[in-house]
Amino acid sequence: PLFRSLEERTVEVNPKLVYLKSRLLARSHDDERKVRCILFAKTRYSTVALKQWINCDSELSFLNATHLTGSSREDDTMTKAEQDKIIESFSRGESKIMIATTIAIQGQIGRAV
Repeated sequence: PLFRSLEERTVEVNPKLVYLKSRLLARSHDDERKVRCILFAKTRYSTVALKQWINCDSELSFLNATHLTGSSREDDTMTKAEQDKIIESFSRGESKIMIATTIAIQGQIGRAV
């Protein structure tokens, strides 16, 4: 057949994601309530992808990842109110990992920690 069945396909795992997962799990091993981090990503699309990856992973979902991106004139950016809600969630510890673009976090880092 032209296409192999899904069961026969091999999935290549990004070694950077494997490393990230191992570091997050190592840090949370002692007490997952104390885990808090900001993960920087290059693009707003990668913040969403990383958030989904973490929240869908059975071992990492306890982190309740959120993402923070800057605002611009484009339709898919965050409003100031959305940014504030994300920062508040992270500050209260509801979300243990915030994935942010560097543009989004500039000037807001003090509010987030």
